[in-house]
Amino acid sequence: MFRVEFGWGDEDFYRAPQATLSPALRALFGSTATVLHAVKIDADPRRRFAASEVIEVRVTEDGYRRLLAFVAGTFTHSATGTLVVLGPGLYGESRFYQAEGRYSLFYTCNTWVAEALAASNCPMSPAAVITAGNLMSQLRRATGGGASCLATR
Repeated sequence: MFRVEFGWGDEDFYRAPQATLSPALRALFGSTATVLHAVKIDADPRRRFAASEVIEVRVTEDGYRRLLAFVAGTFTHSATGTLVVLGPGLYGESRFYQAEGRYSLFYTCNTWVAEALAASNCPMSPAAVITAGNLMSQLRRATGGGASCLATR
């Protein structure tokens, strides 16, 4: 079994060889294009991201379908309906794809993740999420410290 990590953000900043101030400021105040970064992960995410806090989010089957639909709706499609591949990603088996949406100071990658989780019926308030800290704080509350985020119907 493998897992996929998705990241969403400003194209120029995300694809830059080095994170510098100039593309960061353009991303926050004048982003013109966004990308999705998809990475195949073979290992358990807790091992893969051992230096980071990992919160497991469990959703119902319906919530999972909604989450997938949200992510799928973020990909830009060509006139023939195929995904617009921009090239290799940052590491491992990863790729960049052209994406929908506009990155800004008030709509960040963390907001996008909160919206994806809210689409799965996880109790999130995306408008209150700008930073990773905002996102993780809401996830801790929603999952009771990391156990699950089960939606009810």
